[in-house]
Amino acid sequence: MSIEGDAGGGLVRLTVNGLKEIDNITIDDSLMGVENKKMLCDLIITASHVANAKVDDTAEDLNLEASIDILPDLLK
Repeated sequence: MSIEGDAGGGLVRLTVNGLKEIDNITIDDSLMGVENKKMLCDLIITASHVANAKVDDTAEDLNLEASIDILPDLLK
């Protein structure tokens, strides 16, 4: 599973796996100035939170689908 999160209107994007480990970070060149360091850190953290929330939502959806699939067997 690979889930992307972004922040700052896509200026920072990162990809996490199903274990919420960061696999990739993409930073727009406009943020690479030293004066933007604090903002860049905040955007990376925000993108991570967005991606991790998507992992949770995806896992929840997959669990629901699996439950629906096995429910008829349990009712027999």
